[in-house]
Amino acid sequence: MSLAQHINNTVILREQYTFNAETLATRTQSGVFEIVFISLLREYMELEYKECLKEAFNLEKVVNDFILVSIFMGNDFVPHLYCMNVRSGNFDDCIKKLKEYYTDKKNYLVEKWKINWTNFNQYFSTLIPL
Repeated sequence: MSLAQHINNTVILREQYTFNAETLATRTQSGVFEIVFISLLREYMELEYKECLKEAFNLEKVVNDFILVSIFMGNDFVPHLYCMNVRSGNFDDCIKKLKEYYTDKKNYLVEKWKINWTNFNQYFSTLIPL
């Protein structure tokens, strides 16, 4: 959700959680916190996807696509798709397929704040073998 604001200098301070097979998330210890630097995440995304898209690269569009793909996994407010599960490694697969899609098609999934359904269907069809 912090990425969706498209603000570079955002920092999240949150209680530390661990994930295991039995529960979605449990607190590690009361009073143990972790810091997430959104600007650092954006830098990693730029490094990861710039080569795939070459001259068509636009970080804000990559962020929008990343947010769309992340919605499949659900969050505190939106349930995950029945066939997508972070614990099963599906998020890693979705991100890997997004990189392959960019390398092959050089198109974005979201254009002008709307889903480009042609591009989305091309991307989503690569997930079916999962």
